[in-house]
Amino acid sequence: MLMVLSLDFNSIQAIHSEALKNCTNLQELNLNVNKLIEVPKTIKYLQQLRSLDISNNRISVISNASYQGLRVLYSLRLAGNSIGNLSKGVFEDLPSIRILNLANNNVQAIEQGTFDEVPELHALRLDSNLISDINSLFINLHDLLMLNISANRISWFDYALIPIGLQWLDVHDNQIETLGNYYELETVLKLRTFRCVIQQNN
Repeated sequence: MLMVLSLDFNSIQAIHSEALKNCTNLQELNLNVNKLIEVPKTIKYLQQLRSLDISNNRISVISNASYQGLRVLYSLRLAGNSIGNLSKGVFEDLPSIRILNLANNNVQAIEQGTFDEVPELHALRLDSNLISDINSLFINLHDLLMLNISANRISWFDYALIPIGLQWLDVHDNQIETLGNYYELETVLKLRTFRCVIQQNN
């Protein structure tokens, strides 16, 4: 009947592939600040899982991660790992995901269409990575309310790059010199909070 399991701030390096096989009612699993090098395979048994936090570990690859197929997973936190470039398919078959945190990783490039697999996202964090191009990444995220892409290497930004319904946006600490408004969308956006620092040419 276990519903919440928190194993944060330990030195866990691995979890047996069947360790949680009988925890079928688990809804929240926290493995923050450990030494895991991969997403534990035993997570595939947790079909009722709603929240998964594997932040601040040593994970570098999430393709074919064992959380794929968790139909009710709502929140996935993978911040503070060593995850590299993201390709289409990396978040497939997660229909209920609304919160995705990939902050503070090593992401340099994201294949177009990667986030189309989780179209009902409400909050997305990609801050503190190495991303330089966000063109077409978020265009189909019509339910997105919060987006943090601060502390990256983005040099070009236009309001057309974000969904019209977005309410909270942070793009500070990039290399942006001007805010583009080619399609004159600024007046129809729903933005309530916008944090941006423009780089000045010397």
